[in-house]
Amino acid sequence: MAHRRHYIRRRVYYWVVLLFLKSVRVLSFRGSQKLGAFFGGLGYHLVKRYSRIAEKNLKSCFPEKTDEEIRSLAKRVFINQGKNFFEFINFHKLNKENIGSAVKFTGADNFKAAFSQGKGVLMIAGHFSNWELLGVAITHNGFPLNVIARKLYIEELDELLLKSRESMGMKIIRRGLNDSPMGILRALKRNQCLAMLIDQNIKSVPGVCVDFFGRKALTPSGLASLALKTGAPVVSGMIIREDDDTFTVEMSKQVELIRTGSEEEDIVKNTQVFTGIIESYIRKYPAQWVWFHKRWDE
Repeated sequence: MAHRRHYIRRRVYYWVVLLFLKSVRVLSFRGSQKLGAFFGGLGYHLVKRYSRIAEKNLKSCFPEKTDEEIRSLAKRVFINQGKNFFEFINFHKLNKENIGSAVKFTGADNFKAAFSQGKGVLMIAGHFSNWELLGVAITHNGFPLNVIARKLYIEELDELLLKSRESMGMKIIRRGLNDSPMGILRALKRNQCLAMLIDQNIKSVPGVCVDFFGRKALTPSGLASLALKTGAPVVSGMIIREDDDTFTVEMSKQVELIRTGSEEEDIVKNTQVFTGIIESYIRKYPAQWVWFHKRWDE
């Protein structure tokens, strides 16, 4: 009986979300951004638990800002995430022909140079700006991209999200499944890019503690470990939301690895370098990061 109720609840959630998605998809990409900004701002006031986390984290990292500035910044964080969500729903309206009007792609030569080594490419990425759009921009510019993603609780919604990402050219590797290590190695062997988001506290994956905004934070170490073991070149891929809600992708030159001869030390040192790159973007554009995540253990 409990299983039956669980199944019915999941189906109801699925159909409610599906109806919502179909309603939003009648909007233009620009229209979805405006609606996302409205709901993001509303979310700041309604979801007090997460707005308080965002304000606490921001105050800790930017102690020089006044309380009013912190609240304003936290609200902009929620507005950015609202835009992200509604933009994601309408990604299908972007293609190779028109994506240039929404996203300026810079550093393509850096990316090509990394691929020219034939070892695959590891990409440093974070939950910054609209990171899902970063993946769309990469694939629409002709680069093969693999992303690691966890499975959602509601199976039908998980399948919907999987198909959406794959329809935009991304290949999905499921985190935690038995074949995920082989999927990662296959991607590199085929000289494809593997993007790894390393800016959250995920206790279910190997991690090391490194400095992030002056405080120790548990950080996924898989990217550094893979780079050291495979020799695949590492680049950073970041996307910036501009004031007019267009975007700029910045692909970096190859990040030189630190090799001291101690595997354990090298993983920590390189994870610190990678984290420092992400932090530099967040410091410059603080409203574009997910400050409502509990990044630091307290």
